[in-house]
Amino acid sequence: KVLLRVSEHKIAEAKPLDTVREEIRTKLVADAIAKQAKEQADALLARLNKGETLDQIATELKLKASESKATGRHAANLDSALVTAAFKLPRPAEGKPLYATAALADGAYALIAVDAVQDGDPTKVDDAGRTAVRSQLQNEVGLSGVLQFVDSLRKEIPIEIADERLTSQ
Repeated sequence: KVLLRVSEHKIAEAKPLDTVREEIRTKLVADAIAKQAKEQADALLARLNKGETLDQIATELKLKASESKATGRHAANLDSALVTAAFKLPRPAEGKPLYATAALADGAYALIAVDAVQDGDPTKVDDAGRTAVRSQLQNEVGLSGVLQFVDSLRKEIPIEIADERLTSQ
């Protein structure tokens, strides 16, 4: 059995509006800007899916589209949100790019076009790379076993929570 004891409890209370006014205003403005950025990104994505090119949209918006070739799953030279979104896309058909959006950390959005996928060549992986992948796979198998064990324990062992002991005295 596990026993948890709450040593201190502070009752939630509303803060005076004067002390949080600017914080609330900043949050509301940031939320509105993020919503507008998402809507604009979705509208631009729809245009891409209807046949416009990324270069056409970039020119219209007075932006420059950048290109990354042979980008690996763990590319360090690109924002990880871009790489993750690109790798979630299915393999594009020859000559028919696939598009997606990616939410960036600063609240902005990026449009992504994937026009080709190049399969990795396992014969070009050096011994250090093979050892790293082997170690990663072993760790994943071990973690999977631990998670299955914890799930089985949770199903077999009842957990009781004494609510009356969790309230403030």
